[in-house]
Amino acid sequence: MKHKPMKYQTGVVLITSLVILLVMTVLGVTAIQSTVLEERMAGNFRDRHLAFQAAEAALRNGETWMLSLGSAPIPDSTGSTGVVNKLSTLPSTWNWSSSSAGFVTVNGLEWAVATPERVINSSPKRLIEEIKFINDGDMTIGTAQAKEGNMQYRITARGTGGTDNAMVIAQVVFSRRY
Repeated sequence: MKHKPMKYQTGVVLITSLVILLVMTVLGVTAIQSTVLEERMAGNFRDRHLAFQAAEAALRNGETWMLSLGSAPIPDSTGSTGVVNKLSTLPSTWNWSSSSAGFVTVNGLEWAVATPERVINSSPKRLIEEIKFINDGDMTIGTAQAKEGNMQYRITARGTGGTDNAMVIAQVVFSRRY
């Protein structure tokens, strides 16, 4: 009986399987990176949404406080009355952590209890500025009547999300007749 000589294998199957394995590994790593990026985006969106809700709560707190007053507050530069004089601009480097300068820390009912769904890093703050008085018309000459009209205030609020990196600053102009 004669033995047929074995043909030497060239390793094509091995090389092909290694190339396929490499392609599958690259696809798997890409899928994992994409998933991690999407998770980060969702977390950042959640933090921003929480910060927006906190700023809105501070705005509503300021409006409610203004409505509860029986007479117009007298503004000053320190904010000791709850209202400061009109600021020309709100500087970008404004010290929101300051307890002075008219800042009020808001402890809204929505944020009093920390639940897994609602966790903010720091309490929202608000600042109320007196802008100007808008009268209904000119004062009648010869009478001692005060002009009637509305006082306008600007309420600025700052809220944070799950971290202080997620921050929203919101403003509203509030008008009130006293």
